[in-house]
Order: sequence, then C-alpha cells, then structure tokens
Amino acid sequence: MNKRTMVGNWLAVLAGCGVLTGESWAYTITNSSGSTAYTVSSSDLLQTHLRSAESALILYPEKGYLNGTLETLTDGTAAIASDGRLNAYALSGGTVVYTLDTVLHPSGYDISSVATYSGWQDTGRVNQHYEVAFRMVGSNTFDNVITVSYTGTAGQTCVAIADINLTGVEAIRFTFLSQQNGGVGYKELDVIGAPTAFTDMSLSAETQMIASNSVANVRIVGDGVAAGTFDLDSPVTIIDTLTHSATGGVATLDPAGQTLKVNRLFVQPKAVGLAVGTGSGNGIFAGAEEHLYFDVAGTNEATIHSSITNGNFSGSLFKRGSGTLTLDGSNPYSGDTVVNAGTLKLTGSGSLGRGALRVQDARLRIEGGSAYAKREVIFTNAAIEQTAGSLRSDNNIQVQNTTLDLLGGSSFCKGSLPSAA
Repeated sequence: MNKRTMVGNWLAVLAGCGVLTGESWAYTITNSSGSTAYTVSSSDLLQTHLRSAESALILYPEKGYLNGTLETLTDGTAAIASDGRLNAYALSGGTVVYTLDTVLHPSGYDISSVATYSGWQDTGRVNQHYEVAFRMVGSNTFDNVITVSYTGTAGQTCVAIADINLTGVEAIRFTFLSQQNGGVGYKELDVIGAPTAFTDMSLSAETQMIASNSVANVRIVGDGVAAGTFDLDSPVTIIDTLTHSATGGVATLDPAGQTLKVNRLFVQPKAVGLAVGTGSGNGIFAGAEEHLYFDVAGTNEATIHSSITNGNFSGSLFKRGSGTLTLDGSNPYSGDTVVNAGTLKLTGSGSLGRGALRVQDARLRIEGGSAYAKREVIFTNAAIEQTAGSLRSDNNIQVQNTTLDLLGGSSFCKGSLPSAA
C-alpha cells in the first residue's frame, strides 16, 4: 500500500509538484492492489444524490468481451466474476460528468474523499490514470484538479483520495488519460460526502435579523406563514449562500440602506416569492466574491429592488433555473449578464451591467428600465420581449434561433439588428 500527501492550490494540483503558490490544499492519496474484490460504498453521493451523468467516455473494445454499462461505475459493487474481466467498464479515455441534485440541496455538497477501483483477469489492464475535478454551485468551470497515476501489482486495484474537504460542490468530472495497453477495466467510482449544511431561519410575522457570516449557508424555511421580513444586523452583511424554501409566503430581505453580500441566491421549486429590498433602489445587493449567481427554480419569482453592484470588481450576474428574476433598481455592476434558463425581467428603473449580454435557452423581458451592453449581445435559442424601456448595444446584436418581439420602447445597436435565424 502506498500513501502520499499532495499539496496544491485551489486552481490546480499537479502530481509531484509539492507546494504551489497561492492558498494551499492538502489531500492524501493511498494506493493498493490485491487479488480479492474490494468492498466499495453502496451509499456514496453518486448513488444517493445523483441528478445526471453525461458521458463522453471511449470504450475499449476487446474481442470476445462484452463491456459493461455506464451504471457499472456507480452500482456499489466491485465483485469478481468467473471471468475477471466481467463487472468492469473497460475505458480507453474520455470524460464523464456527474451532476449532483442541487434542487434538493441548492448549496451543493461537501466532498471529503473519492475512491476508484479497477480490475481485470490479469495485471494488463488495471493501472489507474485519470484526473478528477470539481465544479462549484454557480460556477461554469471545473477546478481543484487532482491527477492520479497508479501502477497496479495485482488484478484488483484501489486508489483512495482523502482529505479533499471541498464545500459547495455541484458536479464531479473524471477525465481518463492514457490507459495501460490502450484500455483499463474500471469497476467503481465512489464520491464520499454530504449535503452542505444550512443555518435555518423560520419565516415569521415578526421581523428577524440576519447575522453576517461569510461561510454561512442561510436557508429560509416555514409553512403556513403569510409573509416575513428579515433585516440585516450590520452595515455590510456577508453570507455565502441564501436559499429560500419557505412554502408559506413571500420572504422579504430589507437592506434598508445597508449592503447585503452573497455568492449565490436560490429559490427552491416549492417556495413562494422572494424580494430583496422594499422599493426600487433600496440598499445594495452585491456578490461576496467577484460574481453573483441567481438560481430561481420552478415558476417562482425573485425580485431585486436593491441596487446590484460589485464594487471595484468587474463582476458578472448569472441567472439559472426555470423561474423569473426581476430587477427594478439601477444596477451599476460592470461585468456581463448571462441568462441560461428561465426569465430575466427588467421593470421600473431596472438596468443591467455594462459588459456583455448573453441569453441562451432563456427569455429576456424588458418592461421598463435599460438593457445597455457596451460589449457583445448574443441571443441563442431565446425569446426577447420588449414593451417599454430600452435595449441598446455598442456592437451588433447577434441572433440565432431567437424570437424578437420589440413591441414598445426603443432598440438600438451599432450597425443593424440582424433577423432571427
């Protein structure tokens, strides 16, 4: 059995590199080989909290061998059949992305360890060589890369990566690199962890206070209460994620001239509406880090009356989920606006950031205010509806498979407005 401790930073970990600059991240890798079957987890996250698996794996074709299915990698067994090749998924390369259920647990998952298993009828296809990376809730990229390269000494092998200690994970990607003799029989991929913990606050007829805690995941809960209001306990209140799951009534966060900073805001499918601010321009709503992520599920609506800004950062706003995000305040954030699902609606004096505007597989409704982008505007598989306000770009507006209903207000772009493809 081999055990080694790797140290890297939060962006990349390269095997054997020692300590890299930046924030350190230590984890341990333990390798082992044997002739008997390993006992694998039957209740890891890929079995209990998986939302989807997207495979671009390349199978290894061996004459006389019927390969397993993708589910072989997460079925909770690494048994050895009479033919040692069976119960294995023979891979030559490629990637697979496992996305966890963030509808039930919108703050993501705490990942503590990963264990992978291989096995064959001999030692010719057991060496493990891959990268595993993690995507956080709200992010579009996979970071925190761990590279594994282990040469097995028997027909069954195990690589256990411990002390990963990541929080807020939404998806895990395995990338299989060059494989021993062109193909290796992988038997199980286990991702060990638990949903990221919440600090629950109950919706109440009495006004409550939200305390500043930059690592807190605050969840608003409660049934049967018509509505409730939450104030901030300091001029600048910082929390990591804010999740609204109360089914009773609308929850209102009232900055009242103060600043609320979060990284991600979620409205769960069965929750009622959420409002930040009690009137247009009420207080400041900002990203605790560089960007601000909204995920409004179901048919719900989140309305931001406060002014969205990211201070000196060139931060961007990202909208996901099938629900509606309404902005009716002046929003001087300088980054991009990216809408990947549902509806983004502008009303009153609502405005968008001055970066790029990208709407894909989603809807933009302009009922007032201003959508002014100094950079590119790209509409793909989208619906753009304008009844008032202005839509303006300093560049051409790029349109593909998009419906443009410009029924009111003003629309202007440098050059000409292309027709929908």
